[in-house]
Amino acid sequence: MRAGYSEKTASEQGARLLVNVKVASAISVLGSALRTSKNLISKRRSLLKKVEIQNAISEL
Repeated sequence: MRAGYSEKTASEQGARLLVNVKVASAISVLGSALRTSKNLISKRRSLLKKVEIQNAISEL
């Protein structure tokens, strides 16, 4: 596995790590940052699409 745990003990180690407040907090922060990033990417795509449509309309 990527983190260096064997497949046999990975779920046990994961459960143990989640009990650690610092690890759980870091996972929460990273998850929030990932969601924010995905939202920003989605908004950027929407804006780019609107600009594309506006450009196409102005060329008519």
